[in-house]
Amino acid sequence: MRYKRGLESQDLPLFAPVPQVRPMARRSDPDTSKQAAVALVDQLPRLQQRVYAAFVAHGPMTAKQAEQLEEFEGYGFSTVRKRISELHRAGVLRYTGRIAAGCSVYEAAQRDG
Repeated sequence: MRYKRGLESQDLPLFAPVPQVRPMARRSDPDTSKQAAVALVDQLPRLQQRVYAAFVAHGPMTAKQAEQLEEFEGYGFSTVRKRISELHRAGVLRYTGRIAAGCSVYEAAQRDG
């Protein structure tokens, strides 16, 4: 795809690459690995950082509760829910073992320092 402005032109990508969050720690990993995964929070995409910050600020909650927070008003259905799932797989959020209104309750994993 070409974009022209005056006499100059440049190639623009049709689609920007979508960053993929890969699990940084597995359930079976030692606690040190899980702590290292949490240390990578600052390198997460912006929306994931915002979701993580909401759990730090508001404490344990379900995905439904998180979606209803004022800071996520205007986001489409399941946008926040998907980020929670990614953060859980990455070891940044953890399942508390509790269920509320039929939904899993998550909390921010502990960060050192």
